[in-house]
Amino acid sequence: MRRKAPIKALLMDQSILSGIGNWVADEALYHGRISPHRLGSSLSEAEFTRLRKAIHLVLSTAVDAGADEKKYPPGWLFHHRWGGSRGAEKIGKRQIVRDQVGGRTTAWVPGVQH
Repeated sequence: MRRKAPIKALLMDQSILSGIGNWVADEALYHGRISPHRLGSSLSEAEFTRLRKAIHLVLSTAVDAGADEKKYPPGWLFHHRWGGSRGAEKIGKRQIVRDQVGGRTTAWVPGVQH
């Protein structure tokens, strides 16, 4: 990918890849171990392949679960990403950071995503 925008913004750009929403992008980047702040152009071929597999994992799991969040695996960021009473400060022993990327609230785990 040669675009010089954060990968999170690129994933959510419907003119590039349709159907990826905010939580799906966060979850795929978490499973792909990629920081949402990384520029799309900075990803190696191996990272891009890992991200593609993570997107497939997240989408196929969500479809198989009938989009029932109670059926998503307990280790998913999804269950911890929300702020306030629904959220958590950590996933396992790693800190969850919430900030803005591409104009959207983003939850990510710097200890996992590089």
